[in-house]
Amino acid sequence: ILGLRGIEGKMFGPMAATLIYVLTFSLLYALTMAPVLASFLLTQVPEREPLVFRVLHQRYLPALNRTLGWRKLTATATVVVFVLGLACLPLLGAEFIPRLDEGSLSMQIWRAPSISLEQSSQISGMAEKVLRQFPEVETVVSKTGRAEIATDPMGVEVSDVYIGLTPREKWRFSSKEKLVEAIEEKLGRTVPGAVFSFSQPIELRVSELISGVRSDVGIQIYGDDVEQLKRKADEVVRVLEKVPGAADVKAEQTVGLPTLHITIDRAAIARYGINVQDVLDVVETIGGKEVGTVLEGQKRFALQVRFAEDVREDLERLRNLRVAAPAGEGGMPRLIPLSQLATVRIEDGPAQISRDNISRRISVESNVRGRDLASFVADGRAARSEEHTSELQSHHD
Repeated sequence: ILGLRGIEGKMFGPMAATLIYVLTFSLLYALTMAPVLASFLLTQVPEREPLVFRVLHQRYLPALNRTLGWRKLTATATVVVFVLGLACLPLLGAEFIPRLDEGSLSMQIWRAPSISLEQSSQISGMAEKVLRQFPEVETVVSKTGRAEIATDPMGVEVSDVYIGLTPREKWRFSSKEKLVEAIEEKLGRTVPGAVFSFSQPIELRVSELISGVRSDVGIQIYGDDVEQLKRKADEVVRVLEKVPGAADVKAEQTVGLPTLHITIDRAAIARYGINVQDVLDVVETIGGKEVGTVLEGQKRFALQVRFAEDVREDLERLRNLRVAAPAGEGGMPRLIPLSQLATVRIEDGPAQISRDNISRRISVESNVRGRDLASFVADGRAARSEEHTSELQSHHD
């Protein structure tokens, strides 16, 4: 255990060090303190073996003598069993941490980044109704979004659902995996426009603390171009979905948030004799423009003005916002629509940009069901290598 490195060493290293300290002090106590105490406190105790040890000696000594009479056969059998044990090692799986049954489930609901809080709450309510139809489910509590001051902020497009389960004696399913498959299948038919991921409450948080993702396996892709990162993440998702045991495979939602883009046409504003700053002032007022300061004693507050909400939510009304232009020949001021001075459109922009070590990254998550974690990771790497090799061959062809 002391030879482990990385996160494994940080997690299990203190446990191994504690065990070494305990054994060391126990040995020192047995060699120094225990004999002294025994000489003072156990002077009148007769020295004889307990009944259990006497019975074991009666059985053990004849068996030992028979074994020593067949030394070659015993040594051969020991070597054969040892070799068979070594041969079975490649067939055994490996887990980072043994999975413990917490007696409950934790489900996450992922939606489009552009969804509103009302629509998100509606989908959560639909999912709760479906979950309550299962007699194995005792309680359902959902939580949508999380503030930015938390350790793991979430937008309104993500919900955590905590599912309390009844005792296993009342279940209709033989295992928790079968129950999760049934729940996921019914949610997929009943609740559209959402992606579901299942785990356990404590396991979910531990996975997030260890790797930054809320699933069993997390794949980090680094780069500078957000669009290219998204394409690579989608490729990894397609590869992982084909690996046996993969479940709830999804890429981090980095795009899909509607964004208002306003591109100023400098040639147009030059024809009208308008200053660029005048157009930018109108654009800034859409979100809020600071026009002064409010003083309350020693406190200072910025005073902002912005257009009404019905104007900000209507694209056509935004395009018809007026920008003051210099007076014409008649001396009358002119008000030019913003659409004649700039291109106003709504595009899908980045929903979030994650960074690690001064580099942009995107995560791909996957849960593992029905097999061990180590072999799944090995098969996933092999599948991705084969996919990459085929892409290079196609490119050269």
